Amino acid sequence: MSVVVTGLGAVSALGVGVPALRAAIFAGRHGIRPVTRFDVTPFAPVHLGGCVEAPGTCFDWALAAAREAWEDAGRPDVSPRRLAVVAGTTEGEAHDIVGVARVVAEALGAEGPRLTVSTACTSSANAIGLGRDLLARGDADVVVAGGAEQLFAEMYAGFH
Repeated sequence: MSVVVTGLGAVSALGVGVPALRAAIFAGRHGIRPVTRFDVTPFAPVHLGGCVEAPGTCFDWALAAAREAWEDAGRPDVSPRRLAVVAGTTEGEAHDIVGVARVVAEALGAEGPRLTVSTACTSSANAIGLGRDLLARGDADVVVAGGAEQLFAEMYAGFH
């Protein structure tokens, strides 16, 4: 089965929106800078990371990227019951890990499968793969899939 990506959305350390991301990549810029979200002194000597500078949480960023992708895809004409959302996150908002997919689904009016994948660094890629599987099995006609993560101290510690 062929699957076609029809819309893109992005919120990253390089900026908000696909045009900002594309421009930064083509200009050779990176999003690595001093971390200011939390105290990094215990993690000496490295105090750098790729942090989103936009206000909000990973829920807000996931929603912004999903809306951009939805618009970029031309707002597909699909039955809400045939529209699925699959989100990948390591912990995101840990108190409500299934919430990433829920927030996006509610905003887009999706009534199909809502899944959140949490498989560490591969969460977003696995979400996209699971979205493809939903299409292949006929469980959905359109899938909004991707990932959202907010840098937090415990994750940062895991790399130091």
